[in-house]
Formats: sequence, structure tokens, C-alpha cells
Amino acid sequence: MNDARLFARGGWRAHKEERFEEATAAFARAVELEPSTRAYWNGYAVSLASLFRLAEACEALQRSLKLDPSAIDIWCIYGELSYERGDLRNAATAFARCVALDPTAEDPAGRRARGLIKRVHKSLKK
Repeated sequence: MNDARLFARGGWRAHKEERFEEATAAFARAVELEPSTRAYWNGYAVSLASLFRLAEACEALQRSLKLDPSAIDIWCIYGELSYERGDLRNAATAFARCVALDPTAEDPAGRRARGLIKRVHKSLKK
């Protein structure tokens, strides 16, 4: 097993035990060692979000999405975090991407995005 994988494993373990600072540090090391592994960016984003470092979490998700632009679940999470940050335009774009990736609403993330995009559009009209 490589070092990045060990750090990621430790990151998930620490996150599960709600040791978010430790989880964030472990995932940061994993993405440093293997920046082309989407799962490590996702773990890093989750741990950052758990610390309410939402801007950094969104940046990590953007890195993940560059590696796999068809990851509907990550688009949905990115939209939700953007919405929480008050970044309504990015939230709307992310949810629209979910809908485009799931035109038949078969994926749970696609269905969730359909509901959330309505809320975002309502907020944008205010």
C-alpha cells in the first residue's frame, strides 16, 4: 500500500472519530502525494467542510471535479457548499450541471439537485 493511501485511510478514520483537524492534515498529505486521485480530494473537502472551512472545501471539490467532471454526487455537494457560503451563482451552476448529467432523474444526487436549484433560483430573484 502506498503512503498516500495510508494517509487517506488515516484521514477517514480520524474523520469518523470526529478528529477533523487530524483528518484534514492526513488528507492534505494524501493529495500532496497523489494529486490525481479524486477520492483523496473528496476526503479533503469533507474534512475541511467539517471544520466549516467551506471556501477551501469548495476549492478541493473543484480539484476533484477537474479529475472527473461527470461526478454528479460531487457536483451536488459542491452546489450545497456553495449555497451554504452564499455563493448562489456557483450553487446554481453546480445544480444545473447535476441536472444536465442526470436528465432522467435516476441518480439521487440529480433528484436532490432538482429540488435545490429551485431554492437557489428563488434566492437569486430576491
